[in-house]
Amino acid sequence: MSHGFGKIAAIIVTYNCGEEFRANLAAISPQVDAVVIVDNSTEQASNEFLQRLVPEHTNVKLLYNGRNVGLGAAQNIGIRLACHEGAEWMLLLDDDSRAEPDMIAAMWRAYEHNPERERIGICAPLIVDANGEKNYRCLLPRGKIFFQRKELREHEYLNGVLCVMASGSLIRRRVFERIGLMREDFFIDYIDWEFCLRMILGGWIIMAVSAARLNHNLGRMTTHRMFGRSFITTNHPASRRYTNARNRTIFWRLYVTRVPLACTLYNFMASVYEYLLILLFEEQKITKAAIIIQGVWDGLRARNIRIAPPQLEFGVQSSEFRVQ
Repeated sequence: MSHGFGKIAAIIVTYNCGEEFRANLAAISPQVDAVVIVDNSTEQASNEFLQRLVPEHTNVKLLYNGRNVGLGAAQNIGIRLACHEGAEWMLLLDDDSRAEPDMIAAMWRAYEHNPERERIGICAPLIVDANGEKNYRCLLPRGKIFFQRKELREHEYLNGVLCVMASGSLIRRRVFERIGLMREDFFIDYIDWEFCLRMILGGWIIMAVSAARLNHNLGRMTTHRMFGRSFITTNHPASRRYTNARNRTIFWRLYVTRVPLACTLYNFMASVYEYLLILLFEEQKITKAAIIIQGVWDGLRARNIRIAPPQLEFGVQSSEFRVQ
């Protein structure tokens, strides 16, 4: 491992994965000191596959919940164990994410020469989706109200990015110690947005690195043509649209007055654009529209919402998972 970060542990949350996960694990295990797989699978076949796979690697541990406890809760289980075992940085990954062979080394090269490295809380890669589309543009503030999107490929790295995807994020241990862990009540959507803004409010910055590449499946994406332009939809199921709409509304309520308006302004504009694409191009339009409205309504009427993430605590092992 050609980096100077200290001990890195990769936290991989799996859900009903199969043979395709083998290559993803093989790609990251040589780049880190330890791998903690936290399995949310509901299918016995997936659990049996992981139990056969783990002994092939000397630095991998398997923790399985026996049920889907949500992405945030599963990440927190892995983070606690990794910190307890001395990890200084945690790399969060989904089971459908595959790191390029030099991803961590590329992060280190940028980090080492970054004059603000002591304030960096997250090092993030450039995301390449399964269709080969490269998501180069990063969201940065422009003043207190407006935002800008910069092409990451035109820079060695960008400091001050407002939000990055959780999968591929290399997070400093001290960040968890100071601001807490992932928000578990969101279950899946907007966990990364909420964590990033909470971290920025805590005085940390996010660095995105162009030479660090992560291949990731961004959904069942399809391309559509209208008025001479191409539009891409992710085609998430209706249940996921509900969670996204509810969490997005709660997220706005939590942060609209706490962070630069650029954050929530961009997010609001992106949501309107996303909902228009659903109505124009996706299947089950009426069902999804109805469930999005329900999600927004439930997010608006949710009571006692507050920034109260789980804290980093050791010494108690949850009865909800077993270590393989």
